[in-house]
Order: sequence, then structure tokens, then C-alpha cells
Amino acid sequence: MVLDSRLIETDRHSSLSTPKIIEDMGKTLSVIPLRQDTLPDSSISPEQYYKKIITQGESEKDAIFCISLSPDQITDLASTQWLERFYELVTSSSLIDFSIPSRYLKINQICERVFIPPGCIHCSSLQDKNKPATIRNFLYSLPETQALYARMMYVSLLVNQYRGDKSRKKSAREFLWQAQNSNAFLFHEGNGIRSYYALQETAFRHLLQAEKSVRDIAGSGITESSISFDYDMDGLKEYLFHQADYNAFISAAGGILFELDVLSSNRNYCNTIQRVKKYDCITDSYSKKMFIDHFIEEDCFPKFLQDASQTSAIFSQIQYTEISFDSYKKEVQLKASALFGLLQQPVSLKKIYSLSKNGIRVQYIIKNNSPLPLKAKFAVESNVSILEDASEQVIELISNEKCEQIDPSKYSVHHTDISLLQITDNNTNNSFIFEPNEVSGLSIQPLTITRPLGEKLETFQQATTFCFFWDLTIAPGYEIEKMLFLGIKSSKKTASSKRKKQS
Repeated sequence: MVLDSRLIETDRHSSLSTPKIIEDMGKTLSVIPLRQDTLPDSSISPEQYYKKIITQGESEKDAIFCISLSPDQITDLASTQWLERFYELVTSSSLIDFSIPSRYLKINQICERVFIPPGCIHCSSLQDKNKPATIRNFLYSLPETQALYARMMYVSLLVNQYRGDKSRKKSAREFLWQAQNSNAFLFHEGNGIRSYYALQETAFRHLLQAEKSVRDIAGSGITESSISFDYDMDGLKEYLFHQADYNAFISAAGGILFELDVLSSNRNYCNTIQRVKKYDCITDSYSKKMFIDHFIEEDCFPKFLQDASQTSAIFSQIQYTEISFDSYKKEVQLKASALFGLLQQPVSLKKIYSLSKNGIRVQYIIKNNSPLPLKAKFAVESNVSILEDASEQVIELISNEKCEQIDPSKYSVHHTDISLLQITDNNTNNSFIFEPNEVSGLSIQPLTITRPLGEKLETFQQATTFCFFWDLTIAPGYEIEKMLFLGIKSSKKTASSKRKKQS
């Protein structure tokens, strides 16, 4: 739908030249701003109007200017042949094209999430007043808050659709209500980041307990499913794989695994908070989750080893496109293309997620589409959110057939010839085993987060970052393959999983 642009509030991070998506109670609607600030009139020539649009659209890729003219305005412009002259300028240009909203939205699917409060008051009329912030302003302000809100809405949908045992549904609702604690959605400086992180973990735990209540069929175990839909209400599809012992949620934005739940312990091991420069000396340009892809130039690689977010490595911020999704095979194939290095060499990356009861296999097919040989470092980053206390996790790796234990609190630990990595959460006895199909390099570093605690700053390690990397040399037109398997060993099979095997 099109909506008066004056109802849409913008700031320095947003624009009226891009589609928006609005959401309420889990339902979404795509919106194209109907521009009131770019309406043409006879006082400005077609040439001046053309230049105005070009100037405003230069900073936006595929910017859209949606306008609607009244009959009087059309008559005024037609009487001076203004429309004919402007049409000739556009048709002779490669920078502007005429379109309709439905066709534009099919081609450009990335939308900015906004909230429009009830009432038809122009946002411009509120600029000089102390406008109270709505709860949606907070929900959309932080990536981790958006993620928790999306999870809460999804579980709410599962619970409301459940048509089985009434007592089980009641229990699920009670867990859902416990997760809807406002403190888990809003960061309070007085309580500190450690307390906020703990509240988020508690909320995820309650949501997973609610989910299991409606997925657990008495006598049969936890049901499994693979579905694809707009889970986080951003206008794009996500891929949700529900296994008997774990959940794995995959996003086409960066092609990442953004949630990994081990059901026996009700833990989300992708529960990380993005850093900001004001407190952390660096702003993360992508979500610090799992299976994040990086293509890095040789001279930038030392900086990457210090902190992956410090480089301009490609693919971590690219929108992947779906090649295929097979719910029966539990597989999704994604693809992305980019220009790499100073020579701007075209390279493509095909990424295949395959899930089984034992874990997740990720296959990479990298192709050099340029006429020149391509040399680069290829790295796969995963952040496992086990907290800072060294006694809480054990990191072991096998290099040159020798086993070594790593101190997770040390910065920038680098190894070569890695054939296996195992991370164990001592609190739950869950283990994660990363196994490349061929030996690789490995960088290990703590992922810390800093936020105000009253008048002081509080810092703690929210996760550990593991980056597997390989040297690539690809001839023109050729491709190579890499593979990384993540084995998931939960401390114990869930009771429902055991029942399923016995039946």
C-alpha cells in the first residue's frame, strides 16, 4: 500500500526513498511512502525537477519516489506540456524509470521496519513538541530487542494455534507470560549489562519451555518441522528448522545461523548483543551469530584476526538469495555475489545448509567469475554465547593429531592445521564440535560487551568468537568447495525425544 509520507517518522538512519514495513500483532504490511515533499508544479521546470530527484536519489540504491497528483495538478501541468517534457527526459535517461508499486516490491524486497502510532497526525507537526516514545520505538531500537520480540510473537502464534491438551496449552501460556517481562526488552543503565543479558536469557528459556509444551505430543515426543516464512517481520523469509533436540534458525541476511537452541537445557547459544563504538570502541556492522562468511584481502587479514568487525570483509553484510528450500530433506541453498578487492573481481558464493539429528553441515562453493586469478582468505565466523568464567566452558582442539586445551579468556589465539574443535558448556554439559572437511586455520577471541552501570562502565564476556579460515587461489572461471560441520551433543536427550525412540 502507499501511505502519506508525513505519517512516517524519519531520522538520520532512515529515508523516505525506500519501502517500509509496518507490523502489529505479528501481521505485516509493506508500505511505500507517498511523497509530499517532491510534488511537481509549474513553477519549477521539468529539467530542474529531474535534477532534484537525481540529487535526492544519489545516496540510495534503487530509491523510489512515489507521488500522486490531483486532477487540478494534472491539468495545470498538462496545459504547459510540462508532463510531456518530463517524460522525454526520463525515457532518454538510464537513471530513472517509471514503475508501479507492485512491480517495484517484487524486485526490491528489503524494507525498513517502522511503526506508525494510532491517529492521523503528521509527524512534522510533532517535531517541536516533547513527543513521548511508544513501546515500539524501544522494540525497534536494538537488534537484540527486535530478535526477542520476534521470538515472543512466534511462540505466541504457536501457543494460540495449539488445539490439543488444554492443561498443556495453559502451561505454555504461563511460560509465555513469564517471558513478557519488560525488563528483558529494555536496557536500564542502573541495572547494568550483565543483569540485562541474564534477563534476556531467562526470557528465551521461558519461550523455549512454552514452545516445547505445544510441540511435545504425549507418547510420541517433540515434533519436528522445517518451515520458511517472514519470522522477524522484516519483509523477507527466514528458515526455521525444529529438530527433536535443537532448533536452528537461518536468515538470508548474511546467510547466517541467528538462533541455535538446545532444547534439553532451554539455551539459545546465539544470544549475543551487538557492540557500539561509544562503549566498545567498535560498532559491529553485522550480527555476531554463527556461520558468518568473510572474504578478506591478504593485507587486511592481520586486522581481521584481531577483531573480525574491524575489516570491510565482504559477504557478512550481503543479502543472500534463495536457490531452493526443501523441508523434507531439511536443506536450504543460498547464493550471494560480490566484487572483491582493489581489482573489484566478481566472485559468487553458494551456501548449503543441511540439517540432521546430529548437527548442521554447511557446504560452501566459491566461484571466481573474473578473467584473472583470485587470491584471498576465506573465513567462517561463529560466536558461541557461553559466558566469561573460564570454569563455564572448555575449549579443546586437535591440531597435527595433538589435542590442546585453550584458555577462552585470552585474546587473539591463533592456530593452524586444525582438524577439530570442541566447545563444552560446563553448566549444561552441552558440547559443540566444529569439524572442517580439510585442515584450516583458527582464530579464537573473547567477545566482550560494555555498557553503563550507574556512573561506571561494566564489561563482561558474552561469547567466544571462533573463525575458521583458509587460503584461496582460484583460477578464472573455476570454483572450489569448503565444508564445515557443527555437531551438537546435548547433555541428555529430552524426555520426549526418548519416548519418540521407544515408540
